[in-house]
Amino acid sequence: MSHSPVFIVASAYGAQGVEKYGQPLLASIAARSGASGFEIRRELFPKNGAPLDQLHRAIKENNLIAVYSAPWGIWTSDGKLNREDLLVALAEAKHVSASYIKLPLGVYDPASSDVGDLGNLLEEAGNQIQLTVENDPTAAGGNLRTLRRFFENCSKKGIPVRMTFDIGNWSWTGENVFEAAEALADHVVYLHCKEVEDHSARTGPISDDPKSAWRRVLARFPRELPRGGEFPIHGDDVEFTTQQYVRLLSLA
Repeated sequence: MSHSPVFIVASAYGAQGVEKYGQPLLASIAARSGASGFEIRRELFPKNGAPLDQLHRAIKENNLIAVYSAPWGIWTSDGKLNREDLLVALAEAKHVSASYIKLPLGVYDPASSDVGDLGNLLEEAGNQIQLTVENDPTAAGGNLRTLRRFFENCSKKGIPVRMTFDIGNWSWTGENVFEAAEALADHVVYLHCKEVEDHSARTGPISDDPKSAWRRVLARFPRELPRGGEFPIHGDDVEFTTQQYVRLLSLA
């Protein structure tokens, strides 16, 4: 059986774990545990400053593929392009040598939000990092029909935006994860593996169980797509636990 590339998502360690170890050290632990990449979480940066230089060194020294994730929607509440936050995200992602940027959609209105504005901003910024949009757990950013329209409109205009497909967030918006996978698969470049115990779309905990719902979702996508692990990582021996975690996700 071939192995899939696994990226460790910083939030898998929880806010307390990130505060205890720091994201640069967690990136190094991920690399030593066999992960191919590390997802940096902007919302978990310490209040006294963003450790961009340290993260850059950790990514480079460990030969990791980096994902820069920020909580800022691409579109504001009135459907306008969120230029200020996008420019910050692009600059910080470049600083840490990220290969991917992951952002939520925000409030995109297919009738009035012009994806051409996004294309122009990316061109003006000279962006060479793959921008991805994740389905988030909100009514605006996790609506299958809206997301489909957004990616279709970007494709028509040649705007280089792809998708991070979070298998757990569909539960919160009442969408069927398997229907979403079928509808959006052509746009997906990165998978987010998350535990959800909600009754509407339970993906369950990470385990060896071959019948786990999250494994059935992953089976809908090519094995070569990177899998970002966002299942909780517990235990006193963080590196050992991360190793087991990487093994399970790579073989699923």
